[in-house]
Amino acid sequence: MFKNIFTLIFILLLIVTASAQDNNLPDGQEVYRQLKNLELYPNQVAQVQNLTLKKNVATFNFLEGKIYFLQPVLGKTTGLVFIGEGIFQFTPPTEIERYQLKKFTDSEILNARFSELYLRFTDSTFEELTSKLQFVAGEVEGKAKDINSDSRKRALKVLGKNLNTRALEDLLFAGEIEEGSLATGFFYADIKARDERRLFYIFDPKNIEEVALYRDNPKLADTEFDMVCSFHKESDYKEGNPEEKDEINPMHYKMEIELETNGKMRATCELTFIPLVDGIRVIPFWMDYRVEIEKKSEQDPSQVILIAEKGEHGFIAVFPYPLKANQEEKLLVSDSAEILDRNYFGMFFIESTVAWFPRYGFNLRSTYDLTFKTPKDYKFISVGEKIKEWTEGRYLYTHWKHDFPSKMASFNLGYFDIYQEKKEGLPEVIVYWNDDFHRKLALVYESGANMKKRVAADVLNSLNFFQNSFGKYPLDHLFATEIPYSHGQAFTGLLHLSWLTFQAEEKFEEESFRAHEVAHQWWGHMVGWNTYHDQWLSEGFAEYSGAWFAQNTLKDNKKFFGELKSWRGNIVGGHTKRGSDGTKAGPLWLGSRLNSSRSFDYYTLVYEKGAFVLHMLRNMLMDFKTFSDDKFSAMLKDFVTTYYGKNASTSDFQKIVEKHFGEDMDWFFKQWVYGIEIPKYVYSYSTQKAADKYEVTLKVRQENVSPDFKMQVPVVVVYKQEGYSVFRVWVDKPEVEVKLPPVPMEVKEIVFNPFESVLAEVEEGK
Repeated sequence: MFKNIFTLIFILLLIVTASAQDNNLPDGQEVYRQLKNLELYPNQVAQVQNLTLKKNVATFNFLEGKIYFLQPVLGKTTGLVFIGEGIFQFTPPTEIERYQLKKFTDSEILNARFSELYLRFTDSTFEELTSKLQFVAGEVEGKAKDINSDSRKRALKVLGKNLNTRALEDLLFAGEIEEGSLATGFFYADIKARDERRLFYIFDPKNIEEVALYRDNPKLADTEFDMVCSFHKESDYKEGNPEEKDEINPMHYKMEIELETNGKMRATCELTFIPLVDGIRVIPFWMDYRVEIEKKSEQDPSQVILIAEKGEHGFIAVFPYPLKANQEEKLLVSDSAEILDRNYFGMFFIESTVAWFPRYGFNLRSTYDLTFKTPKDYKFISVGEKIKEWTEGRYLYTHWKHDFPSKMASFNLGYFDIYQEKKEGLPEVIVYWNDDFHRKLALVYESGANMKKRVAADVLNSLNFFQNSFGKYPLDHLFATEIPYSHGQAFTGLLHLSWLTFQAEEKFEEESFRAHEVAHQWWGHMVGWNTYHDQWLSEGFAEYSGAWFAQNTLKDNKKFFGELKSWRGNIVGGHTKRGSDGTKAGPLWLGSRLNSSRSFDYYTLVYEKGAFVLHMLRNMLMDFKTFSDDKFSAMLKDFVTTYYGKNASTSDFQKIVEKHFGEDMDWFFKQWVYGIEIPKYVYSYSTQKAADKYEVTLKVRQENVSPDFKMQVPVVVVYKQEGYSVFRVWVDKPEVEVKLPPVPMEVKEIVFNPFESVLAEVEEGK
């Protein structure tokens, strides 16, 4: 196995304008050196008693103790250490976040006593405190020095945050600083609580959700820390919260990449980007956490420099001059990394499929021009359209252009066989799989026949189904490649499919899995998700799309409703093997935060509950006389058309839903997306003959939900003779009694909530 160590050698080429030669600008590398080596300042020590500092929804009460400030940099003090007695108070502004706080701390309001406090800031904290303090010159005690050193290391190790580079962003900012701008300064607190658990409080105007609270976990926990709460600053809930916090737009990547069979990658990357803010000099990029940057012994202050620490999740580029908004810039980066590894059978797998090149943000879209140099004995596939292919010596060169703006770019390499499937009017599907691997595996494990054809057929047929249901696919091809993992992953025009789906066929499960990844061409790529709160618009939609395709292609309602029943069981009761608590873990809107030390519920709620939400909308729009999905498809096509090439939020999708339902659907989203309640319906009914008709009286008791919880539930009246009728009834209070419209024949039975139409438990009462 190759070592998972990345070595990056960054060479930066920049056309430096006249402003770059401004000698009055601070040297970014020197300022960072000062920040990195900051010590406590003996001339700024203060004894404190009953001092209060408020930072948005957090309050720090310094009851008694001593404050040691850090040395100033560029005339600004950016941190302090406190030793003594204090109380940290924290009150989340929303019901969802109060629920989360209680899940982790057993209280909706946090009052934590602390004995040590480490603060870093570039906002007005220093001025707020010094107006109430009297400094004395004194010796800095050893414990305070240790806190200063340990806290900086802890921020990087536990949270992956380099506080010095974050401070550098603000200290070097040369634009206008206005109230509400991104450059008003950040605030970070490392709090040692009396129970020895550490809390981390962050207020950062550059984050979409400016306020966050973390808590570290015991050494044996599955995660090092939990994000307990994350939300917008107080004023946003009154005035609206702008989601756009990006400072640059990464327009285009031009890369040359060389891959070797020993796992080594060497690459040059020219990034063309447009600054969106005047005056920035520091741009953060992220890459795989194993990245190590080799620094030159001498760096020219007139050129861009890169800064990163070992273990950091990325690096920063420091420009020698302030960037101007809307003025195109180019950045050239050369790197090398050990990015490929192999399994026992010699199949390659990519250590990081999405972070092998410098990234700004996660959801921003770029175009790509990629030239790969690979050993010619291996087949190679990339995102984009292959423009040219040639060989030189033992290497294969391929040139790819990807003009569809995409969030990610990836590739695959291996001893692949190729199978192509083409039907008139549809994109070409090209499958890459390792036939030799599966022939060897068939000696030990069960193997299906013609698996390459089955995979290709499902990819092609699901493409056709989704084009009819969601709208046109934008490319003329779709690559499906085998990877030695148990999961799948989708890129624009390129699928990574698990080796398991090439090995054996398990009806419904494999069709659904393959179609799930195909569906990401619409849900995730054509229509992206805005923040982690909206990931269900990608994963939940793809999960349901896969099951819907399997239902349609196999004509197997029993399997389809069995899948829904399985999802319901996981959502209501959790999933022990996954470590899932189900719905009580929180609303599906919490996205990735649903995985924590308390439970692992991202899959159960984002995938399965997200899919169930879409299923409920489908059934609410369905014509039960014809079982037509035309209205449902029209809604999803409208969603794709409206947000094509954009990132949509949950509220964006709600607007589309309301347009097609013709009514306010706030109640639906509050219950199913932002809520955790799952109803239980206990129903009974009676029938009586009236003239030549039969009357049905239905009684329903609604349990386990709030009194105002409501849902429209289908009811099937099955006749003793052949046939049935379907009605819809509103259950909108704890107990309802409904008289159904008279029916023409004697009733055999009532089926309440057929077709798993509502995510609910159902019991027939007496």
